Amino acid sequence: MVADLNRQFTESCEGFQVVKIAHTGMEALEFISSTPIDLVVLDIFLPDIRGTEVLKDIRKSGYPADILLITAAHNADTVEETVRLGVFDYIIKPFDVARYKESLANYRHYRESLESGQDIDQRHVDVVVARAHKKNISPDTLPKGINATTMDLIRQALLPLRGEISIDDVCAAVPLSRITAYRYLEYLAQEGFLKKNQRYQRVGRPTTVYVREPG
Repeated sequence: MVADLNRQFTESCEGFQVVKIAHTGMEALEFISSTPIDLVVLDIFLPDIRGTEVLKDIRKSGYPADILLITAAHNADTVEETVRLGVFDYIIKPFDVARYKESLANYRHYRESLESGQDIDQRHVDVVVARAHKKNISPDTLPKGINATTMDLIRQALLPLRGEISIDDVCAAVPLSRITAYRYLEYLAQEGFLKKNQRYQRVGRPTTVYVREPG
């Protein structure tokens, strides 16, 4: 049922057709080795082997396929490992369908840029790279104590949440200390991704809460 829904989500996006639904990592590798495909939508948790092993095998074998990860794995080590292995995008379950469709649209534009058949100058390289990593945050622009991988992980974990978001919500979604979660929430509020509010109570200090801005 989940696979059928993912097929519907994918094929509702312009330019995409699902050619295979593989239920194990080995089944996926066998198909990829014999069939030219552009994009693999991969999970980390598979019945036989981890998705990271599938990804490593694809890269080692030189199969010309890009990878989009959709998974419940949200620890920073897994994110860092898969990014280093060249995934196009990393989406955390439960995911927002709009976020998934946006990723597919970015991928389509990315492929169109590469397949134009023309020589690419620096300006066009910049466009291609920007499209391939639209959601990434540049480490050069982050203040001390803010890690780009952790930041992207938190942003994706917050996407499905609605209404007020607390430090406890972040700690439940991502394995961070309360102090670290607070630091990242404050930064996201400064950047406009979240709106910071004070919730006043009858007794005691006001509680700081955050609200995700639409868009």
